[in-house]
Amino acid sequence: MATISQVRAWNPTAFATAATALEQKNRDFSDAVKAAHRSVDSALDHWKGETSAAASARALADSIAATHLTTAVFAEADALSEAASTLGSARATVIYIADSAIAEGMAVADDGRVSAPRYGSGSTALDILGQAAFDEKARSFEARLIPALHTAGSLDEDAAAALSKAAVDLADLAQRPGVQQAVSAGVAAILDGNGFPPTGAWEFNEFWESLSPSDKDALAAFDPGIGNRDGMPAADRDHFNRINLGNLQSSTSIELSDLDGKHPDWAQGRNIPSDVGSVEEADQQARRDYEQWQQRRGDLQQRLDGYGVLAERIDPALAKEGDSAKYLLGVDDKGRAIVALNNPDTATNVATFVPGTGSHLGTIGGDIDRSQAMLHAGQRALERAAIAGSTSVTTWYGYDAPQSIPQAGLDGYAEGGAGPLDRFQDGLRASHDGVPSHNTVIGHSYGSTVIGAAASGGGSLDADDLFFVGSPGVGMDRVEGLSLDGIDPEHVGGHVYATAAANDPVPMIGEVFGGLSHGANPANDLPLIGFG
Repeated sequence: MATISQVRAWNPTAFATAATALEQKNRDFSDAVKAAHRSVDSALDHWKGETSAAASARALADSIAATHLTTAVFAEADALSEAASTLGSARATVIYIADSAIAEGMAVADDGRVSAPRYGSGSTALDILGQAAFDEKARSFEARLIPALHTAGSLDEDAAAALSKAAVDLADLAQRPGVQQAVSAGVAAILDGNGFPPTGAWEFNEFWESLSPSDKDALAAFDPGIGNRDGMPAADRDHFNRINLGNLQSSTSIELSDLDGKHPDWAQGRNIPSDVGSVEEADQQARRDYEQWQQRRGDLQQRLDGYGVLAERIDPALAKEGDSAKYLLGVDDKGRAIVALNNPDTATNVATFVPGTGSHLGTIGGDIDRSQAMLHAGQRALERAAIAGSTSVTTWYGYDAPQSIPQAGLDGYAEGGAGPLDRFQDGLRASHDGVPSHNTVIGHSYGSTVIGAAASGGGSLDADDLFFVGSPGVGMDRVEGLSLDGIDPEHVGGHVYATAAANDPVPMIGEVFGGLSHGANPANDLPLIGFG
């Protein structure tokens, strides 16, 4: 059984970190096994006879054994992640019960025993009745606290056992030839803090393509968010970001539990500081503390819910008939994400869809559906024109979008998204295989304002065409203010299109409010394109 002091000292995040490291080590092993079997398969293609058959049988046996071991270690990692998630809740429960008892004047021992204070009224009869009531309340607290400590202790023991077993397994793997491979000197320097990966998309792509699987896994263990690097091939971004999505879900859940544990009464809607009637500074400070706590909790809950929506939408087991393959090209601890339909590295036509006001991770499902509709429409157009080619459409939630109409009147959100969008377009070019694709960036509502910010003011987007849909303005009054890589400024107008529904009020903001908007309605200055 855990003690109260031990539980108070817990840091469940450490368990999540251990799970992340364990999963990465297991992937090192898995990749090494796959590489070994690729070598064996290649050799067997040119080797026949009884000896070859025996080697093939041995390779199959090793493959089966490796699969079992990999599955077992992943199961341990999953158990540790689950324990990490539940430890935060168990910790909050123990602390809430203990603190509640103390607030009632009870004495709480470290092992969970609760003693009532002495009742003294001067009347023997009243003292007996009062003491009985106090003792009953103490027993009630103790009856809840000791089982909570037992549960917390069991969870702690389970996590320790899982980590110990995983460590033994990994130590065994380390002793087996070929499983643990040394990293390159360049990667070793990065891991030691004496070097850095290249920052430019093209430079990073060249660097990444030169690495061995062990190098890549080592960098991913060092930087779990490495899948967000622009210039990394889409398949690798998806691989590492799917791993990181699980880590982010666990760490956010733990952070939310820890926050609830600091104020379990607030988490249960109790003892909320009043926002009216008091002029005492202490009361006002308590209310401010509560509002800050409430804001932080709301942000964490929204992010956690968003991660859940994202995980569901990219789960191949939940894909609907006709859905394209999904690549998770980005996900971070701020609740931003990037999802591509089909592989942009191999597609002939690559589109990036930038959503507008009100978009956050919890709404990404609807925009993925819009991207899917655009992809199908593009493919049908190619088929009707008898043009060979494939299409990829990316839903780009790579910036913090305004969440209200007043916020949408500010330039800061567009300015904040301009750099990441520019770098993402550079990355699409850098990682693309073969003949350069035809790249289009589509902005809906405030998303068009982000595109405008990225393609102006000294910036330039590496794209062939821009589409603005229902735009509140793109930061300028004339198309000549936009810049696209490799396109003569005099000809940019032939690569930029805009459309707006007749009853859409957003594009009219510039016409009605002038300087309060993000510029003129681009649909009045550009060729009108219908999406039917």
